Amino acid sequence: MLLEVHSRERTDEVAAWIGGDADRFAAAWDVFCNGTPPFPQRMAWVMDIVTQEHPSHAARYVASVAARLRYFQHPAELRAATKILARTPLPIESIGDLLLILFPWLENPLVPAAIRCNAMDILYKISQVEPDLKRELALVIETQMRDGGPAIISRGKKLLGRLMPELKAMDAVNPE
Repeated sequence: MLLEVHSRERTDEVAAWIGGDADRFAAAWDVFCNGTPPFPQRMAWVMDIVTQEHPSHAARYVASVAARLRYFQHPAELRAATKILARTPLPIESIGDLLLILFPWLENPLVPAAIRCNAMDILYKISQVEPDLKRELALVIETQMRDGGPAIISRGKKLLGRLMPELKAMDAVNPE
């Protein structure tokens, strides 16, 4: 089905076919993670839709996404994977690897804006678990907003709007 036509309509058909079925999702996940091109990038859009509609699927596989993040090659795969990570609770054991991957991506202007925006969201989520990262994240976001396009600036404003009060509250509790 994915090879015949690459369209939103076909993507929605495949996503609806998978639906809440755990076995179908597992098979689709295997194609997304281990398939040969062009299957993974086409399945990426399907995975994004299915995990949005059935978050329990994403929760079961989020550690797998985090572990495979650096191995996805096509921008569609990276975009879908980072979106899944941005909206799913992260396993604590994945945080270190995600930090090592996502900060460099956020700072790299060659990484597509959608992936950088998703990286910001994931890093913000991690900062909620690891508050010591808030200041560094705010500085990186401010730096990226100076030369970033509209998407980076918009997401940066949104996240800085959350980070700045959190940093002020931290400073009030722990004055240096």
